[in-house]
Amino acid sequence: MMDTPNAFFIKPEFCEPHASFLRDIRLFFQQENLLEVETPLLCSTGAVEAHLDSFQVYRTGIRKSPQAPKTAPQGDHPEGYLITSPEYNMKILLSQLRRSIFQIAHCFRSGEIGEMHSEEFLLLEWYLVEADELELMEQCRRLFFFLSEQSYSKNKCSFTSSLSVDESLQKYAGCTSQRSSLEKKAKSLDFQAKPEEMEYSDLFYTIFLNLVEPHLGRCEPLFLYRYPKELASLSQIEGDYSRRFEVYWKGIELANAYNEIRESEEYRSRFEKENILRKKLNKKHILPCPMLLKQLKTGLPPCSGIALGLDRLFLILMGLSSLRDLYQDDL
Repeated sequence: MMDTPNAFFIKPEFCEPHASFLRDIRLFFQQENLLEVETPLLCSTGAVEAHLDSFQVYRTGIRKSPQAPKTAPQGDHPEGYLITSPEYNMKILLSQLRRSIFQIAHCFRSGEIGEMHSEEFLLLEWYLVEADELELMEQCRRLFFFLSEQSYSKNKCSFTSSLSVDESLQKYAGCTSQRSSLEKKAKSLDFQAKPEEMEYSDLFYTIFLNLVEPHLGRCEPLFLYRYPKELASLSQIEGDYSRRFEVYWKGIELANAYNEIRESEEYRSRFEKENILRKKLNKKHILPCPMLLKQLKTGLPPCSGIALGLDRLFLILMGLSSLRDLYQDDL
């Protein structure tokens, strides 16, 4: 028996409800007037985000047509990357279409293996135009309510709750998101790293993942919002906080959402910060997607976007406890 399950060799007994699940997602977004799109899974650049690792793809073999790229000399093959999410490519389309869109995409993240992680997974990503993160949150609630009412769902979603990051830290860890408060809390814990020498993100998540996350959304979906500005990623910043939220259900992180930044130069600046962090982590420098930066010179329309892990949502609806229950591991 293999150490990890085979992603997307779903166990036979789950194939029909899984097909219904995907069909219902498409029906929901058709009713919400979102356009389904398809974007490439293979790109010229990888994910810039410091804590994501893309799979690299190398061109080899015989050039089969005049239009095919010339094969590079041995040891210096041009490389591409499998997407970690469809975000960059969807934003290229979004800047052109300027209307609300969604995509269900196979995504790939190197090294993500575990009870709730797979290197290949299914991601639902959508962008709601002329909407802020609170309106997107409400649409996400409607999606959960709709799916949980279907015949295959064993976990019904009758209500949701919301909690700010600081409220969650105070409730479960006895601290706030301020660096001084996090350092004080970290010093009371038994781990080797010196809190004052840690990157803010590492310090925050050391406390958050161990003391807070397991308590979130134990019964019904919970929307965690008002993240510290240091964790803004590609979301807008307002004062000391970023305009983003995450979704938890059964203690599992399901989704990550932003009130999106819109200008090319702001993306360039955020990507530079990520590459500085990548260097500190001894990771490869990743060039930002040139097509994205070029297209965003015209800017995105005002919008909010969200990425939701469909494998995790499906297993929750089915009453399963881990991806090992969903995928075959004996092939």
